[in-house]
Amino acid sequence: MSTVRRFAVSNTIAVFAFISVAHAATAIPAPGNGDVVQLGHRFELGDGESMQLTHHRTPSAYRICVKDLPGIMPLKVDVDGKKMEVMDGTCTDAVGANIRIMPSEDVAHERTIEGRFERVKG
Repeated sequence: MSTVRRFAVSNTIAVFAFISVAHAATAIPAPGNGDVVQLGHRFELGDGESMQLTHHRTPSAYRICVKDLPGIMPLKVDVDGKKMEVMDGTCTDAVGANIRIMPSEDVAHERTIEGRFERVKG
């Protein structure tokens, strides 16, 4: 009878270990997203449009990604007065108190630059 009990305990431990491993696997964030503080927001910007991501006294960190679309020009990012560009199909991190995004050139009529941004750990 003791062998039956040991077998039942072994199965219980094995099931518990399997559930623990499965639960731990779902709690692990996707690679590169471990530093995300706020989930991403999508944006679409056309000619003459811009978007203010942050306007605070203290710097915040954002990851800005531009969708890979043929024929689209880079996105211009103004971080506390410093200019940088994000090419289509890529992402960049920007840390600043004032962050604004806009198309780097005139966008052709009825075309938009699409992407997303998310707040990350600074």
